[in-house]
Amino acid sequence: MAKKKISKEHLKDIQDGYYNFERLFNNYYDALYFIIYGERSNGKSYSILKFLTKEFYESHFTKSFAYLRRWKEDITSTLMNQVFKSLKSNDLGKNAIEEVTKGEFNDVMVKDRCFWLCHRNDEGELDRIVDSQPLGYIFSLATSERIKSTGYPDVWYIFFEEFISEGLPMINEFTKFRSVLSTIIRNDDKVKIILAGNTINKHNIYFNEFGLKKTKYQQPNTVDVYKYLDPDTIDEKGNPRTLKIACEFADFPNRKLKKSNIYFAFNREKNKMIRNGAWDIGEYPHLEYYYKTSDIKLIYFIKFEDELFQAEIIKVKDTKDSRIFNDDNSIYSNKPVIFTYIHKKTSDIKYPYKHIIFQHEFDSHDNIRQSIDNAYDDIGKFIRSFYITNKVFYQDNIVGDMINAFIGNI
Repeated sequence: MAKKKISKEHLKDIQDGYYNFERLFNNYYDALYFIIYGERSNGKSYSILKFLTKEFYESHFTKSFAYLRRWKEDITSTLMNQVFKSLKSNDLGKNAIEEVTKGEFNDVMVKDRCFWLCHRNDEGELDRIVDSQPLGYIFSLATSERIKSTGYPDVWYIFFEEFISEGLPMINEFTKFRSVLSTIIRNDDKVKIILAGNTINKHNIYFNEFGLKKTKYQQPNTVDVYKYLDPDTIDEKGNPRTLKIACEFADFPNRKLKKSNIYFAFNREKNKMIRNGAWDIGEYPHLEYYYKTSDIKLIYFIKFEDELFQAEIIKVKDTKDSRIFNDDNSIYSNKPVIFTYIHKKTSDIKYPYKHIIFQHEFDSHDNIRQSIDNAYDDIGKFIRSFYITNKVFYQDNIVGDMINAFIGNI
């Protein structure tokens, strides 16, 4: 089989050993959103900040950016003073700020919730600063209501770092995100929006809200482009405009250069996310018993992210023959055991109004429910009891991850 040809641009990335955002930007310049996700420490933030600094300098200090984080605690002065640290001294011991400004500047200081491009002498004293306009403005979603409503006409880029949350999103998070964009952009269309995050939660709200349905199957080092026609906005020729989103699964271009991988050589399967950017998926209990159709006491369904799952409440006798996994130390109770087993369903539900169906979308039919946790009748409490007592088995870890994301996202 012929080997896939590597472009000159990507070959340079491999040689440099880190991610290159400028390549994505140049290849998809007409996109308004650039969404990049991948493993930790592959150079996403470094490359984006380097690009934004270069844009500011080469525009003669006119193209600023907005730096966005989730929580107020994420934008303290202490943390913000660390944002450009890697650019001031990268892995090769070079100053990237000095590089993109042709030696004119070598530092970024934080003052008044802004980043300021500056230069320090050999003694570390400030001797030059661009004070006509900030390099970047600092915001958080949690304090979005405090953003001044006059707009930011000098902002050309919005950079939302760590957009993928490991835990639950904040209340009305995407609404707050849209509010921040609306306040900064105002009546303009020049602003490019960049989101960067780690592969820690495949079921984050941003993939859902942006309609990025292919991320579940996207391969490393690929870019998927999503297009949305907007008949309410027209171009200079009177044609409806199209929103373009470039979504990249950014791998570590040269994994052999990632020295820290040696610390996670143990249990390589569980450490995939840290080592190579695979999605961080937990370990979930798999089916322990053989069963027949007659052992199924109740069937219900779960719909989540365009996937359909069939859940079966099963009752079998705990014997050596019923156990899938046996060893010399196994103990069998010879008593009935009852549990729930959940697996993917590839066909449609035959009787959609007969069985209980859990889904986040509202539906007025009596058999449709939005939450497993909020049980209000005997059958709902019976279903919920298996989750409380950890008597739920899954087809595989991916199914377990999705069901637990469904339960946690309501």
